Amino acid sequence: MRVLDPPGRAAGSFDRRLVEGPVLPAVVRLSWPATLQQLLLGFQGAMSHVIAGHTVGYEANAAIGIGWQIFLVVLVFVSSLYVGMGILVARLAGAEDRAGVDRIVHQGLLASVYAGLVVIPAAGWLLAPWLLDLVHAAPAVRPQALAYLRIMFGLGAGSLIVFMLGGALRAAGDAMTPFRLALLLTVLNVLLSAILIPGIGPLPALGAPGAAVSTVLAGGITAVVGLRLIASGRYAVRLPARWSWRLEWPALGQVLRLGVPAGLQAVATAAAGALFIALVGSVASGAQAQAAYVIVHAQLFAIVTWPALGLMAAASIVTGQNLGAHRRDRARQGVLAAAGLGVIVAAVASIAFLGAPALLLGLFGLRDAAAVALASELLKYLSAASAFVVAGLVFTGGLQGAGDTMVPLLITVGSLIVLPLAWCGLIGWDGIGSADVWTAMIIGYATRGILMAWRFQRRLAG
Repeated sequence: MRVLDPPGRAAGSFDRRLVEGPVLPAVVRLSWPATLQQLLLGFQGAMSHVIAGHTVGYEANAAIGIGWQIFLVVLVFVSSLYVGMGILVARLAGAEDRAGVDRIVHQGLLASVYAGLVVIPAAGWLLAPWLLDLVHAAPAVRPQALAYLRIMFGLGAGSLIVFMLGGALRAAGDAMTPFRLALLLTVLNVLLSAILIPGIGPLPALGAPGAAVSTVLAGGITAVVGLRLIASGRYAVRLPARWSWRLEWPALGQVLRLGVPAGLQAVATAAAGALFIALVGSVASGAQAQAAYVIVHAQLFAIVTWPALGLMAAASIVTGQNLGAHRRDRARQGVLAAAGLGVIVAAVASIAFLGAPALLLGLFGLRDAAAVALASELLKYLSAASAFVVAGLVFTGGLQGAGDTMVPLLITVGSLIVLPLAWCGLIGWDGIGSADVWTAMIIGYATRGILMAWRFQRRLAG
């Protein structure tokens, strides 16, 4: 066995520890690399802003932020394909159907290549100016943001392939290789950003376009490395023995049928975040309330959401593989084990939130008295809801692994968008305060967690 071979199995085979033996170690083995991968993705984005902010100026920082948020919408839609692919790969891997896994991965790779080299570049080049108008990009920011977007749309195929390979490998039971690829991607991106954004020696300062070039170069190099790895035949995911450029529409249709609702669910979750920002901005001391929300919900609460997303991925894979192996009870046990781990993480984080709010907020430079008070208030509410947040994500993963993606979409829209709006409307739009918005948020999270758990139990009981 070579050093790079995934541990615990023979080269090129599936990891049967996901469908045999203790359940809890299998969940842990899948979830912690996925959690660290979320951390790496957040780190490389933060470093681009740090480098731009300290060397070029706020215009580059704003352009990177605006451009990335727009491109992220594209990634969310394309990632719906990978969710569907991952569901099928996990099910086929559990059934030890090597030919089926290779076929689905081949189609996912082809779709990524065609989308990344043809569809997205053409559409992105034409739509980039309109998209910047849509988000009201400031005149000082617009030139750099437009260049950033067109580079990302035109040359971002490598990043799509990296996402695709990572999803396929995790679904087949190999969580470490995607983590290693993400680590390579992050290191390359940060190093290239440190050179291209400010310019070094004869290289001019490129600002936001330099961040885009760094991202696409890092993605392209990492994609080549990933493709070479799976071409070796030593991993659970392989390239087909006979290559074809023909899309198989029945297989892609099955992938999209499962994946598109999951992609729309991600969009709905992002829309809910934007909704809460808008609601918070309408209360008294709106600026301080929005600062409190961004720091607490988007930064501090990542202590809960990053592990929960890793456990969500583990729940989906364990469910899919065990259903493929006709082990329904073990699939249920795996998701319950993931939920239990998530609740422990949420409890520890909540103790920290309640015990040292001033210390945690001080790490982000939050000094304004009103903002600190609002942030401390929000920390209390989120501490009460953290277990529900984890449950909502973990049981969503279990449902996705079982091939149920439409009902989670409906639950997410109803609980995180419709219900909070109804709550605030019931109170009266002119009279809502910060506590009313936090309450609406908690009601939404609690409803989603309870409904996802209920749906999962019904689905796996059938």
